[in-house]
Amino acid sequence: MSGNHNKAELHGLQKYVHPLLWGLGAGCAVCVALLLLLSAVIAVRDIPHIAFDPLMVVVGALGAIAAGYLSARLTKERGMLMGLCASFALFLLLVLCNLLITTCSFGTILLVKLFAMLLAGAIGGILGVNRKVRPR
Repeated sequence: MSGNHNKAELHGLQKYVHPLLWGLGAGCAVCVALLLLLSAVIAVRDIPHIAFDPLMVVVGALGAIAAGYLSARLTKERGMLMGLCASFALFLLLVLCNLLITTCSFGTILLVKLFAMLLAGAIGGILGVNRKVRPR
């Protein structure tokens, strides 16, 4: 009987992990696309360096919306929780990449980015769960 219980827990875990990974991939793809677009704009226009941090917060928030939306859309339940988890995973991935690439220290902008991404991911998760499916 305990074997069936473990299989049910594994299936339940996969029910949330797979959509979370897909959402994380979507969030990364959105971030990469926006960063490529932003780098093209910066190459053409003269953007002040003081604008880079707010732009990175916006890029992270838009990626978190995509991550939260897709993970909640695939799960079809617990939208806010899925959005928070997907956006937090995306935040950790961005921080890890930042640590590997640069040696700069983190300041208050890190907390601002975390808060913005968690809020955006929760909103994306709520939107993903509440979106109505059109009948065919």
